[in-house]
Amino acid sequence: VGASTRGSAPVSVGLLADDCIAVLDAAGAERAILLGHSLGGAIGQTFAHRHGERLAGLVLSATWLAPNRFMAELFAARRKLLLADPAGYAALATIMGYPPDWLAANWPVLEAAVAAAPISPAGQAAVAERIAALLAFDGRPLLGAYDGPTLVQGVADDMIVPAFLQHELAAAVPHAQVLEFADGGHLFPVSRTEAFVTTLSAWIAAHVPLTFNPDIQHTRTFAMRLAGKIAIITGAGSGIGHKAALLFAAEGAVVIVADRDGAAAARVTGEIATAGGHAEAQVVDVSDEAGLKAMIEAVPQRHGRLDILVNNAGFGFAGTVVNTSEADWDALMAVNVKGVFFGCKHAIPIMSRQGGGVIVNTASAVAQVGITNRAAYVASKGAVASLTRAMAMDHVAEGIRINAVAPGTIETPYFAEIFARSNDAPALRAGLEARQAMNRLGQPGEIALAMLFLASDESSFCTGTTLFVDGGWTAR
Repeated sequence: VGASTRGSAPVSVGLLADDCIAVLDAAGAERAILLGHSLGGAIGQTFAHRHGERLAGLVLSATWLAPNRFMAELFAARRKLLLADPAGYAALATIMGYPPDWLAANWPVLEAAVAAAPISPAGQAAVAERIAALLAFDGRPLLGAYDGPTLVQGVADDMIVPAFLQHELAAAVPHAQVLEFADGGHLFPVSRTEAFVTTLSAWIAAHVPLTFNPDIQHTRTFAMRLAGKIAIITGAGSGIGHKAALLFAAEGAVVIVADRDGAAAARVTGEIATAGGHAEAQVVDVSDEAGLKAMIEAVPQRHGRLDILVNNAGFGFAGTVVNTSEADWDALMAVNVKGVFFGCKHAIPIMSRQGGGVIVNTASAVAQVGITNRAAYVASKGAVASLTRAMAMDHVAEGIRINAVAPGTIETPYFAEIFARSNDAPALRAGLEARQAMNRLGQPGEIALAMLFLASDESSFCTGTTLFVDGGWTAR
């Protein structure tokens, strides 16, 4: 447990212990084994005191008896020195390995040194606020009421939580099993992962009776990244757009599945509905401005707003500038470039009126690197990347973020058709895989995840960005 669901609230072991209950309830679990490492051990002990009936077992890893005042002050001093004087912090971390009587005798000197450290009043206040809950907290009574399976683990050379503190904890829990690793440092669950997992698994098997209740409904109640958002995805009937539609719906968005293939759009909408999501199919040709405009403007009329537009529709064909006809060039540009232009042209005013929105355009790795025999396609994706940057600058003040994702070679139905027509599909595939440093084709779902990042608040500081998801192709 590393953070409270209460956002920026000051750290409180009590709040964090209660958060563990929320996690159990969300997972539909009656009981669980709680592993508390370092400060998490204080949380684990508090949890055992408050909610012992929900514990199947308690593992206290590299921790101490839930902090008494002396240890709280010592950790407060470490925090202050870390902020003000890294060298002083290192020195204090080292002397923590000394016996407690030495530390107690020298505490006034240490305290004076901390008080003289050049740290701002605001910094001092922040440290004091976050340590206040621990200063008033003594865990000695907490484990007395808990008599379930308990394992105390630590390392002899742990300079963050010295061995004597772990032994003090073990002595306070007479029924606990004690296991001390010879080495590994404070982060031995990571530095000695295999040994840690092996011993933990063996202890669980021997001491913790676990049962599975198939009647419990395991449902996800954690916040979804697009909860309540209204999203349009063009070209959503297959390939990358299909996977993006499924993912966006799973993350809580109402998805308008737009594709010129009505049957494909209906299939994707059906998949979303079967999975418990919300979607509607719309037949649209993005090269038809009037039709695309009507589809976009109808969305806020039905749903009240438009939060996300993913301009994903596009296609390609083989050809150099010499053997590409004007008609073929115009047809490709009408979808790959004008489709993005039309979509943004009619979505941006809606987003501007409502105070913001997000647009994600599908460019390509070939916006940055040239490939042979795809002149029109390369030009179109370069245009999308450039247009994305220009629009991002034009509309950033309106609260609209506009970014692009640039896939490498992705295993879509488009390439499946190419392989089917090839006289030597394995050789063709090997050549396409070799473009990427990772020597494989990307999967549509991997691009959908990048689109989700750009569409969600996780990318709140991104605009005008082209995110390359290309297996290392453009890094060469």
